[in-house]
Amino acid sequence: MSAYGIRDVQRLLHLSRATIRGCINRGLVQPQRGPRRAYVFSFQDVIVFRTVKALTGAKVPARRINRSIAALRRLLPPTVPLSGLQISAVGNDVIVREGDGQRHVESGQYLLALDVRVTGGIVEFVDRTPKRSADAEALFLQGEALEESDPAAAAAAYQASVRQDPRLAAAWTNWGRLVHLRGDLSAAELIYRDGLTHCDRDPVLLFNLAAVLEDDGRPGDAVPLYLDAIAGDDQLADAHFNVARLYEEAGDMQAAIRHMACYRRLTRPG
Repeated sequence: MSAYGIRDVQRLLHLSRATIRGCINRGLVQPQRGPRRAYVFSFQDVIVFRTVKALTGAKVPARRINRSIAALRRLLPPTVPLSGLQISAVGNDVIVREGDGQRHVESGQYLLALDVRVTGGIVEFVDRTPKRSADAEALFLQGEALEESDPAAAAAAYQASVRQDPRLAAAWTNWGRLVHLRGDLSAAELIYRDGLTHCDRDPVLLFNLAAVLEDDGRPGDAVPLYLDAIAGDDQLADAHFNVARLYEEAGDMQAAIRHMACYRRLTRPG
């Protein structure tokens, strides 16, 4: 059986640790414990993570996601089939295809355009929404490889990546973060705002923009952006923490306590 650690899930799916922990706490995945009590995820768990990400991005309510995931887990094989596995949408039905057969999951008013397949024993996730430029992906990976050794070159690679494909939210996120880290708050703000015009209110971009505004001494502008980020992904523990702190500073203790409770729930050891 294939096994994946938290870092594998983050690398494959670009998920935050808070989102991963949220899925564990909600019982959507059932990881085992490996060496040093580290989480070990199965093939089924990885598919669930990818499906949760897609449904959350489509603004599907949490209860509907929970029902769909429960139905999906019953259909998924315990290991990757050699013939490959596809999860996609036909009309309003999410279906699982294995070989020549196909099985419906649950009808729902959302679109899940995802293929999962195996090539040479490697699990591949192929998003069937409009294709991203291969050049943009290559530049993004180049940026990731350069971040530690040459942050300026990495930022340039991310900038070139979004010029190729402005829908690549991860490139906007990483570019803005590097610019923020070097202290250029105005430029980082512009990057994030530009990215948000192309990436449909991406929660991580919203969070990072809020952090820039907070560092720029504009907490009143940061709070609604943190709340927007939470609305898009209520598993963003750091957003709950930051907005709780800002509410406390503003004297709104009830809101501060509520968000701090969410933060503690999301970061509680599984």
